[in-house]
Amino acid sequence: MKLIIPLPPIRTQFAIANILGTLDDKIELNRQMNQTLEAIARTIFNPWFVNFDPVRAKMEGRQPYGMDAKTAALFPNSFEDSPLGKIPEGWEIKSIESICSIVSRGVTPKYQEGSGRFIINQRVNRGSMLDWNSLKELSPDVIVPPEKFAARYDVLVNCLGEGTLGRVHIYVGESGKYAVDQHMSICRANTPNIAFYLYHILSGEEGQHQIEQLKTGSTGMTMFNISRLRSFPVLMPSEELVNSYGLIVLPLWERANNNEEENRTLATLRDTLLPKLLSGEIRVKEAENLVEEAV
Repeated sequence: MKLIIPLPPIRTQFAIANILGTLDDKIELNRQMNQTLEAIARTIFNPWFVNFDPVRAKMEGRQPYGMDAKTAALFPNSFEDSPLGKIPEGWEIKSIESICSIVSRGVTPKYQEGSGRFIINQRVNRGSMLDWNSLKELSPDVIVPPEKFAARYDVLVNCLGEGTLGRVHIYVGESGKYAVDQHMSICRANTPNIAFYLYHILSGEEGQHQIEQLKTGSTGMTMFNISRLRSFPVLMPSEELVNSYGLIVLPLWERANNNEEENRTLATLRDTLLPKLLSGEIRVKEAENLVEEAV
């Protein structure tokens, strides 16, 4: 049995491929840019709050490299002993619960396709980014408490499931739009600047190692217990220093969020244009104009 597939002329096929390729290229460029933006934030965080380079520089009588005097003054010039080892003098070890207004699991889901109520689950959480294609729809009869909707600057932690456990994401989208699944935990920091700091603590090499050590259960059903997340120790510098870091990285996260929103718009446009171009419902020139406006 032969299957006959109607195709547009070859020149039109090439034009369609070019249109879709332009959109895909822009989406990939935005993704790469977001990876770069997070890497920039990390290259500031690690020397300041993991390696304590400014403290060491001040102990040696040097000005911390690349840092203005006002910021340098926020760092101590000595270390002290702590349960976590040597830490900068005056810094405190606090639990995640003490620096957040909410540390809670999400809502127990019940799905119904077409409901228009979306939930972020552990598969959506890819760490630095969210996979919006993996969103599921909640049944209309699922009651979601207000605090279990993702709010801007929530730190979302995958706490159940082999292979995805420990993924950490800082949500910078619209508050109150998406519910959060019970397989994830919501850490709602007391301030956005603390949220940025906490995200880098949990998603960093040492934070991921600690989560791995704290998980329980057997293969195929591992869990990062909510009580262990709440009591997770976080080394906290002064409020002024956390705020100084936040002022630097906030524009990076805002730009990354804009890129992510643009990618979702471009992906929708791509998926909308393809069948219309193939069917002839929309002409190539019209599609090219739409893409030019979008990118």
